[in-house]
Amino acid sequence: MHDLIEPDAVSLALRSFISAGADIPSILAEIDAEKAAEGAPANPFAGRIVTLAQLDQLPPLVPLIDGTLEQETLAFLSGKSGSAKSFIAVAWSCSIATGTPWEGRAVSQGRVLYIAAEGWQGLRNRVRAWEQHHGVTVDPDSLHVLPASLTIKDPEHLRLFCEHLRSVGYALVVIDTLARNSAGLDENSAKDMGVFTDAIDQIRRAAGGTSLTVHHHGKDSDKGSRGSSAIEANADTVYNTSKSGDTFKLSRSKSKEARIDDRLAFTLLDVGPSAVLIAESEADALSILPTLQNDVVSFVAKYPAASVREIQQATGKGRNAVDSALSSLRNSGWIRREQAEDNKTWQHYVTDVYTAAMLTP
Repeated sequence: MHDLIEPDAVSLALRSFISAGADIPSILAEIDAEKAAEGAPANPFAGRIVTLAQLDQLPPLVPLIDGTLEQETLAFLSGKSGSAKSFIAVAWSCSIATGTPWEGRAVSQGRVLYIAAEGWQGLRNRVRAWEQHHGVTVDPDSLHVLPASLTIKDPEHLRLFCEHLRSVGYALVVIDTLARNSAGLDENSAKDMGVFTDAIDQIRRAAGGTSLTVHHHGKDSDKGSRGSSAIEANADTVYNTSKSGDTFKLSRSKSKEARIDDRLAFTLLDVGPSAVLIAESEADALSILPTLQNDVVSFVAKYPAASVREIQQATGKGRNAVDSALSSLRNSGWIRREQAEDNKTWQHYVTDVYTAAMLTP
């Protein structure tokens, strides 16, 4: 380049060019422009704008829970207090952490982070109840819990949190609840809720998965989530919970990639230290049985080969009561028994009658 050439050589070259009628300033300007272009940073949009043909080659969204949540999206779960929204969030979390189908829907297994900004003690009990009901143990490394709230408004706090997420990676990050993790932000301000949704999108991208924010409904539940409409406007998927009598309803009000209509009804079943939501079809099938028979067949369904002693311990009932319940269930075809290898105890299993009852809508 011209500033690296020896002075005498430059002088000789200039005289030659001038005598030939060359436009020296233009030549030097062109050289300087080439040098500047070589050192200029690449335009950030150069590799991001695609043609329609290239757009067709982009991979489609992959389900996290089939027909419910997609991978790497923003989701909201909203409802009034007491409408079981956290029970749903826990069920989704445990299903994803263990790869267990949720309500018969296939799940993509992955690590889950649950930000329990309120009631983390209750979260522990709900996870234990879910494990007991499904007969599945959640691997401690598959479900992580942050028993504190985030300060999403603080850029440094958010940066450090995202830095941790990138180092671990999560298929699902549950933020429970919006109110507890948005200190200093006004729910009714579109600007502030824009800041919030931008922050959880940063969290989603850092984790490499889906973010699920649990939120409250306002006084008029029909109007959906409390606060600014910007909350749901920025979401890919929105589910709402409601309660009518003993029935808890889950319905989808927004989906960018699937049909909106998705409605399920549940009832709460007391299990161990807490409770779990079970589909109404299952609850209806069990409701035709007396209480003890219901408890016995439910335990046998979760723990095949259960002995009379194990059933006694689970139900807290005496030998005679359990024997009577087992006899009634065998006579009605709900369970069968087989003698154990030691020829001293009986092992109990549910039958196709029970299975059919659980599958009946």
